[in-house]
Amino acid sequence: MPMLRGSVLRLNRGSIRPVQKKTTRRHLPSHAQKQPWTKSRIASSPNICNGEPCVKGTRIPVFVILSHLASGDDIQVILENYPRLKKQDIDACRQYGAMVERRKNEYHRD
Repeated sequence: MPMLRGSVLRLNRGSIRPVQKKTTRRHLPSHAQKQPWTKSRIASSPNICNGEPCVKGTRIPVFVILSHLASGDDIQVILENYPRLKKQDIDACRQYGAMVERRKNEYHRD
């Protein structure tokens, strides 16, 4: 029996059959998906860090990197503390934070 991509085998009353796996993905907001850095550097999934935007391929939330930057840490210090990160990841976090802040300001304008 051929397996479907994204399917799992499930035991159902004594028989094994492929069942299409239901995935619930929380995507980034539509305005964030238009940014070129978003899909390559920042990801959000409900299964990773409760849906917080994270650096892709890691479980490092964007807000952690932004809090390091806000506290005055140098980029080199952040890279030493998180060796899996690259400078482009930190730049993407900064751009993402700026984009979210712009959107928040636009929303709250009266």
